This record gives sequence, C-alpha cells and structure tokens, in this order.
Amino acid sequence: MQRTQQGSHLSLFLAVMPGDKDVELEWPFTQKVSMTLIDQKEGKTHWTYSFRPDPKNVCFFRPVCKMNTPYGYHQFASHSAVEIGKYLAEDTLLILIEVGDSPSLVSSDSSPQPKDNKPRSQHHKNKTKEKNNSCCIIL
Repeated sequence: MQRTQQGSHLSLFLAVMPGDKDVELEWPFTQKVSMTLIDQKEGKTHWTYSFRPDPKNVCFFRPVCKMNTPYGYHQFASHSAVEIGKYLAEDTLLILIEVGDSPSLVSSDSSPQPKDNKPRSQHHKNKTKEKNNSCCIIL
C-alpha cells in the first residue's frame, strides 16, 4: 500500500514474486485478481476493483528476479473517501486480495467506482488462505 506522489489517493499494487512451486505453475499468470477495501461499519459498501492479467504484459511472466514490476491502481480510493467513509476504523484499513474465479468472500450492495481508474504497471506479513484453485490474501 502506498500513497501517490500527490498524496491524495490510496494505491494498491500486485507484484508477482518467485516461489518454490514456480516450475509447477502455468505462466504467464492469468488468474482474476480482486482488490477490496472492506466497509468496517455497515459491511455493505465494499470498494472493489478486479482485473484479469494480460498474458502479454511482462508484469505477469514467470519472475526471473526478486520481483516483477508491480501492477495495480494508482488511485484505488481517495484519502477523503477513506477517512470520511466506513473504511477506516481505529486507524486500520482492511484490504482483501482474492486471486482466482471462485465466489468472493465478501458481498456488497454497491461498489464505488471513480472515473478512469484503470490498473497500470508501477515501477519501483500477509496471511494466505487457500480456497479451491484460488488464493486469498488478507493485508
């Protein structure tokens, strides 16, 4: 999680890193990725963005160094929406990262969507829970 240069938005990125099972996996990485900012007050209006990786994008090739170029959202959510909304509780944000096509662990009545917020490459202790062929990372 990082702030943009302007300091106005929360940014979220996914980076593919090498692991012991890389030889057994299919490359490039093409699983659907969903990033959800959890509504901690009412539990209904989670802020979710999803993308399916482009198999031609080097961000999702089998990693040959410490970490591939991160890919994600420079403007995931504005600081003002996070601070005055239902997302920040006791100075804590809950962010759910789901990988795969299984049904989401959270449901929402609606998900706010700012204009023109497309995932992009970014140059520069998680709990993991397996579920079917998916992986869920709770930050």
